[in-house]
Amino acid sequence: MNDKNNRLHDLVLPGDFSFANKLRNCMSECIHNMFRINRRIKSLGRRAGAMYKGI
Repeated sequence: MNDKNNRLHDLVLPGDFSFANKLRNCMSECIHNMFRINRRIKSLGRRAGAMYKGI
């Protein structure tokens, strides 16, 4: 896909920007949640390791 066609609003029907905005918001929240869950898993792993070592 070239540079002028890779924007989300260029991929939807003209005038259907509400759908494009909802899709973008959904994708952004999904990515945000994946990073947040990953941080929590790492934190739990560190805590479990510290408890196992008796610290």
